[in-house]
Amino acid sequence: MSSCAAGLIALLLPGIIVFSVIAYVVGLPAWCPPGAVLIAGSWLALGFGLFTALVLLPRLCRVNTSIEDGYLVARLGRCGVLRVPLGSVKEARLLDRARPVLRLAGTAVPGCYYSGLFRDSDLGKVRLYSERLDNLLLVVTEDGERIVLGGDAPKALRELEGRNGEGPRGRPVLEPRSRRLAAAALGVFAFFTLAAVMLYPLLPDVVPVHYSGDWRPDKVGSKTELLVIITVVSAIGFAVTGVLYAFAKEDPGLPLVALPLALGLGMLMLSTVVLGLCTPPG
Repeated sequence: MSSCAAGLIALLLPGIIVFSVIAYVVGLPAWCPPGAVLIAGSWLALGFGLFTALVLLPRLCRVNTSIEDGYLVARLGRCGVLRVPLGSVKEARLLDRARPVLRLAGTAVPGCYYSGLFRDSDLGKVRLYSERLDNLLLVVTEDGERIVLGGDAPKALRELEGRNGEGPRGRPVLEPRSRRLAAAALGVFAFFTLAAVMLYPLLPDVVPVHYSGDWRPDKVGSKTELLVIITVVSAIGFAVTGVLYAFAKEDPGLPLVALPLALGLGMLMLSTVVLGLCTPPG
């Protein structure tokens, strides 16, 4: 079994088990079809977000390097483009192995995909974009920034030989192709938050605040308790989607995860209000 496959299994299997157990134990409230649809949709969206992060990103964001018009260009598949001015390249060499020990801003699927800002045990802070951790290209700019790239590293190094310091100067620029998706994720979550806030005044003063395993209310309370839940979930959702939007400057694949995550959290939050509007079984 390849290290990539082992990494995917190690990360996906616990998630699948957790989702399966929750779905089995929780089920769906058949007495409230709108709430059931929102709950089912939220789990599907969150599951798809997990699948995107662990399975799709390594395939959508593969690295391919080339020299174009005075720049070292690392095309990150469908996720974005990193451009390093050759005039700012101080050093370029092959790196036998990267050893990232801390993820600062990015995505890591062990043995399969690394994208973003990491702390390496040997190199310190690095921007790492690769499907593996060996046979890499290390580029050091004149301001000390370290960039580690996968793809065909020996070929890229041959193209770079003798061209260090030639061409335009400046800082490396990452151009995420999908950062608008992260902005859309913020908009989607804001929509569900607004819908929950608008429906809240329609709730009765006393609402179910806890349900048994078959979705029968076993505790009631003031609708203010639901307001607390809405506030907490809303704060978490905006914080998570905001962080993903900010980190897209380092990891261009993150916006692809932000949208299903915002959709899942938003529907889950709205379902708590919709359930309060439905009439539960006696």
